[in-house]
Amino acid sequence: MCAEQFTAALWRLFFWSLFFAGIWMLTLPALFEREGMVIASIIFFLGILYFLFKDIRNFKWPRKTDIIRRIETDSHLSHRPLSGAEDWPVAINEPDAIALWQIERERKEKERRKAGLISWHSFLSQKDPYAFRLVAILVLIAGIAVAGRDWNNRVIEGILPLDWYGQDSTVAPVIVTITPPEYTQIAQSVIQNNKKTAEIQDIPSGSSVEIIMNGAVTHPYAINDEVSEDFTLIEDGGYNWSWTVPYLQNEKTANIQVKQFYFKNFEMDYKIIPDTPPGISFQPLSEEDIAKLQEQKPVIEAERPEDKLDNSSGEDTTIENEQSEEEAHPAHKELSILPDGQIQFPLSLNDDYGVKSLTLKMHLDPLLIEAPLGEDIVETRSVMSPPKTDFNMAPVYDFTGHSWAGLPVSIDLVATDKIGQESALDTISLTLPEREFNHPVAKRLVSLRKDLAWDPLSARKKVIKELTQILSFPQDFESDIVVFLSLRIAASRLYYAQEFSSQDIRSTREAMALLWDTALRIEDGNLSLAARNLRYAQMNLESALMDENLSEERISALMSELRQAMGEYLLEFKKELQKKFSEGEELLLTPDMLDELMNPDDLSAFLSQMENEMRQGETANAQNMLSQLQRMLDMLNPNMALPMPEDMQFMEKSVSALQQLIDKQKQLLTQTEQQAEMAKKFDNDQEFGDLIPPNMELFMQWDLGEMPPPPTAKNRPPPPPMFDTTINQSEQNALRYVLGQLMIDASEMLGKIPEKMGLAEREMLYSADNL
Repeated sequence: MCAEQFTAALWRLFFWSLFFAGIWMLTLPALFEREGMVIASIIFFLGILYFLFKDIRNFKWPRKTDIIRRIETDSHLSHRPLSGAEDWPVAINEPDAIALWQIERERKEKERRKAGLISWHSFLSQKDPYAFRLVAILVLIAGIAVAGRDWNNRVIEGILPLDWYGQDSTVAPVIVTITPPEYTQIAQSVIQNNKKTAEIQDIPSGSSVEIIMNGAVTHPYAINDEVSEDFTLIEDGGYNWSWTVPYLQNEKTANIQVKQFYFKNFEMDYKIIPDTPPGISFQPLSEEDIAKLQEQKPVIEAERPEDKLDNSSGEDTTIENEQSEEEAHPAHKELSILPDGQIQFPLSLNDDYGVKSLTLKMHLDPLLIEAPLGEDIVETRSVMSPPKTDFNMAPVYDFTGHSWAGLPVSIDLVATDKIGQESALDTISLTLPEREFNHPVAKRLVSLRKDLAWDPLSARKKVIKELTQILSFPQDFESDIVVFLSLRIAASRLYYAQEFSSQDIRSTREAMALLWDTALRIEDGNLSLAARNLRYAQMNLESALMDENLSEERISALMSELRQAMGEYLLEFKKELQKKFSEGEELLLTPDMLDELMNPDDLSAFLSQMENEMRQGETANAQNMLSQLQRMLDMLNPNMALPMPEDMQFMEKSVSALQQLIDKQKQLLTQTEQQAEMAKKFDNDQEFGDLIPPNMELFMQWDLGEMPPPPTAKNRPPPPPMFDTTINQSEQNALRYVLGQLMIDASEMLGKIPEKMGLAEREMLYSADNL
């Protein structure tokens, strides 16, 4: 009954509001610009006031008697059983009256049980005979269909025709700035004046999202993933909201809305892109590597007598053969031990934004009960690999100078990305390789060094005695004054340590390092020492790049140290190359190639650029350049006397064969030219003889019998065999055949035939035809 009263009092107000909501969703008032929207809003509020004043006073709150009477009427109850429920007989002292009252009371009780829920009385058709209310409903439905998700904005803008979107502002009302982390190298994106972005925005983890709003009507707020946060008022009257995207393990899709009151100014769907951990593995085998392994696979005789005897049970050995074949041919490259004892790891790194560094951790095998002096090694190198790319690198590590050389160790290789996420290879267990020394004094020093490592206190006396004996014969190490002084210092340190600090092993460690450096100098000069000093300079620079407060003086000192170490290393490296080259060894790198690869001017410019990057605070760029320098030095680090790879050997043999072919072709050309000159001279002589007419009388007087007359130009005999070029043609075809064989070899090795070879073969064919 209350709802009926409200409906009777407010139905015109209700459908009036629906009608205007529909026309606002259809943006019909906006056709007349701001003035039309203001007039429509005024008409709407005037109608609201009119209907409130006209209809609300007709509302009557239902009374109890009205409610009871409505139930009796709608339930068709006779004799008003609910209205008389509280009645009582007047003559309470007369038994007959009481009995009659009791009968009537029971009859009313039966009637009350018939009471039910009353029905809703419909009367709008009487009050609205022209069905204007249906027009309001149709307009509302059309408005919802047109407005879609923006229906609330259009209604609020219609009710309060203010500058919600900031169209009167001189700047964009909503500016969204998405700034990915610097290490991602993704450009900053800016979104302006969009009520809703059409596409889902990919936002990397760790990005900074900032929204600036100008010309707001009320204090705006942001709803980010269903969490509401207020904007902050800034100086120029605008509002600011910022958010740092968290680092997630998986992708996440969410939504950001910017609102004033219930008015939505901006909406953006976004997807958080996680920063996945880096990947590290050994480089996979290429097709060429697999083919080489198959060629190296030993031939297995399938029908050997002993095989028949072993397989007499009839068991199928196919699966075992397949398994053994898989074990014989791994799916990736393995680490390799270089001739000088260095370890090379063929690694493949991958990360969505690039691997920052590679860390090697070496520990002594825990199963080893007794161990010599030595400490675990943790060495970090800059990588700075490109994003989303399988980056192949083959870093070289030299642990031959470690006192654990020759002992079992475990090595862990860990790749780290820009935010510190790590991934590691399976632990590698191997025997740490030792370097082989050829010089007898160097061998002796390395042996003494091992004695100190295994017995740092008791072995001092023996080592001092041995060093004294070595010093007695300086001619054994070519009287090198540096070697002499180094050995003298090592012996003195061990002597004073034994005499004054018998339990202190610090001097023993220093003597061991000095003996190793001396052995390297005796064995191969200063090259190994220069390489080590260069690596130390690089490590110092890498550590310094981690310091945000790196001073200008420190940068200058570190770069000066790196330049000096680089110059000494290249000088010693070139000396060693020249020495091996003069001895006739086949080298991967010649001194001339080294000059081209490590051009002093280019290298100086590279180091200067790296120093400038450091001074400008661009540590990421400096680390990238340092990583490039390290990879370039790793290429120079392997032993230079290694046998040439097959492709380089093929190129060398091919060049030699081509040179021989060119020489043969020149000889054939010279031979043909000589034949042409002689044939020309012969033709000229014949033509001169033809000018003298034959004397037939003299011919008859000589009585030459049956001999034929002298030849003329018409019946001249063929040229002598020495002028016949068919022999030259055969030689030319033979040379063409040799070239054809070289072309076939080139096709098999290079995958294609060089264009110049094809042109030369065609010219040889023409030459043979001409000959």
